[in-house]
Amino acid sequence: MLGLPRAEAAARLSVGDIDFVLESKPSDWNVLASLDENAPFFVALRADRLGAPEEARSALLSLAWDRSGSFARREAARMLIELESAAVRAGSSEKDNLLASVGRYEREFPSDRGARALLGSARLSAGDPAGALSLFTAEDPAATGAERAVQALAAAAEDRRIVLSSYLYDAPVEAEYGRVLAAVAESASGFLGGGPQGPALERIARARFAVFRRSYAEALSFFRESISKGPDFVLAHPETLADLGKAFQYGGAADEGADLFESWASRSTLTDSSRFRLLFYAGRMRRSSGDTEAANRLFARALPSVPDDTQRDACLWYVLDGAAALSPVSAVPLLRKYVPLWKNADSFSDFLESYCGALVSGKYWRELVETFRLIRPAAEPEVVARYAYVIGRAVEEGYIGADRPLEMLGDGLLGNGSDKPRSRIAVARSFFRIAFESDAASFYYRALASAKLGESLDPVPAEAALNRFGADDSAAGPAVPPPASAKAETVHSPAVDFLLAFFDYGLGDGVYGYALYFLGELSADDLRSLSARFAQEGLPGDSIRTVGLLARRPGYALTRADMELMYPRAYPLEIRQAASRWGLSEDMLFGLVRIESAFMSSIVSRAGAEGLAQLMRPTAEDVARRIGKQVELRYLPEGGLDLSHPATNLALGAWYLSNLNERLKSPVLSLFAYNGGITRVRRWRSAQAGLPEDLFLETVPIKETREYASKVLASAAVYGYLYRNEPLARVVAGFFPATAQ
Repeated sequence: MLGLPRAEAAARLSVGDIDFVLESKPSDWNVLASLDENAPFFVALRADRLGAPEEARSALLSLAWDRSGSFARREAARMLIELESAAVRAGSSEKDNLLASVGRYEREFPSDRGARALLGSARLSAGDPAGALSLFTAEDPAATGAERAVQALAAAAEDRRIVLSSYLYDAPVEAEYGRVLAAVAESASGFLGGGPQGPALERIARARFAVFRRSYAEALSFFRESISKGPDFVLAHPETLADLGKAFQYGGAADEGADLFESWASRSTLTDSSRFRLLFYAGRMRRSSGDTEAANRLFARALPSVPDDTQRDACLWYVLDGAAALSPVSAVPLLRKYVPLWKNADSFSDFLESYCGALVSGKYWRELVETFRLIRPAAEPEVVARYAYVIGRAVEEGYIGADRPLEMLGDGLLGNGSDKPRSRIAVARSFFRIAFESDAASFYYRALASAKLGESLDPVPAEAALNRFGADDSAAGPAVPPPASAKAETVHSPAVDFLLAFFDYGLGDGVYGYALYFLGELSADDLRSLSARFAQEGLPGDSIRTVGLLARRPGYALTRADMELMYPRAYPLEIRQAASRWGLSEDMLFGLVRIESAFMSSIVSRAGAEGLAQLMRPTAEDVARRIGKQVELRYLPEGGLDLSHPATNLALGAWYLSNLNERLKSPVLSLFAYNGGITRVRRWRSAQAGLPEDLFLETVPIKETREYASKVLASAAVYGYLYRNEPLARVVAGFFPATAQ
């Protein structure tokens, strides 16, 4: 095949080697389809990655469109249209060929609404704006940012000023907005500037895009020029009004903006939508300048004019958060008033989480119980579990009930009708029971509650728990489970067969993005098979993300195989050695690496943290100087630690965590310090010295650090359960020995 034995050609393609294809004659490439009907597509995809000449990519994509299976044909067709569009924009005269490709695509894939932006952009490139506009109708309008941009550009070319104006002043501003604005200004210079209002309209459009780019001072400059002659135009466009509010709020002129918005809000001719935005953003501006009381009054004034449920939830969030900022106690009456008005309980989860911490920090135990009473019917299960566990611990420690009768917790709150609690232990256990039985809640709080109740918490059904993937010595189970495809009864959908074929051509690292595109066509078994294949191919991060897609499906039933995919034991030897050398729990180190990097050894965070344990380079170099003579570390050829090397990164990270543990005498505090720094942790702990560690965790003021510790602890508990047959209650109790039963 193309000068090679068939088996050798297949082997070279499987590792991404397509040189022998590109070195042969394009007229001979038809033979690729005899190897596999999708081979032309995957070779074309590899050629695209390698930046092969345009002629070669075009020929391969054309062949794939003609010869490949249905999914590959569609993707090849899209890629070819993109390639031809780029060529036309670069000066190619092949506009007729591009229009022919678009027409063919529309005939062969008439139901593919997801291609409208691509096809519309291609028609624009080929000089057919009317055809691009025809893709969008009143019954089926542009729905994405890319589609709205195509429609706006086509409207500009066809002199459809109403459509273009609506886009520039009323549509959400997204990345494509700048491209539209630049194209309109360049190709139709008189369009924005025409008429007496033209210059103001252009300035407003530029101001909106500056807000999107977070260039607030620039945006404010444009806006000020526009509104200097009156606010009428801005008030007529609520989305533009919202952008003006952001420009004032973040552009260093919050008080000026709040004064202006409050004065405008007094106009009797305003629509409810405009009045709401004026008062809402005036409240946000007062809040950002530190005048919380004035902000709270403005949010309350905005509520009667709220245009929809989403905006109501946003305004209520600010009302509650503002009240809690002034005094946690003052938020309780507002909760009593507004909880019945919530539409999306998840919108308030972050407020309720931080509010729980504020109540615990301030020792507002009566308000904690009353808040739980109010939110239990409406809040998300995780929030309910959090409050129930915290209240149970507060009762257990004597914070609740020590200075007043425990009967205050009765009145049906615990589901016991008229029965009154008989003892502190009974009350505490009743609250732990609520957390424990919240099946859809945070696994962390369920696990803590199981330890308190002394009951087993099995994340998978009993029959699945018996079906272990073979055990080995000290850490049962293989690093990855056997693939779902090994089961004879598993039947793959055509979509997952297409996705799995990527691995056969050395393109597995690009599968996850395609999986999201095909998500609606993938069954539960498809996602399990795909996740298992990711794990086998050394892509544990993609494996975790893929089974996570499955976990979020309504009615999802957890299996042990899913759990092992969600909590893989990648790099088991390196983690075992690092944990053993520095006296750490292997479960804890697995949990830390899973949360830090999802086992992706080359990952670098935005802050610059590197590798499996996400180490900042100065920290890693300092640790290396301390332990360099005790362990073998890998260095880059040009010098400096190779933090992408798993064993090196884990050795440094494990020592650092172990050192924190020695200094703080607590595995929980060491996790806080690993994420947030030891100085801050000591300051936080000193401020709450009397609280047991599990309740102290609730009071940590930085959400990322607070969630980090609970996620690592929950993951560590699962690793102990899955791979060492350790009861979850026992693992969790080991993290908080002072609070264990």
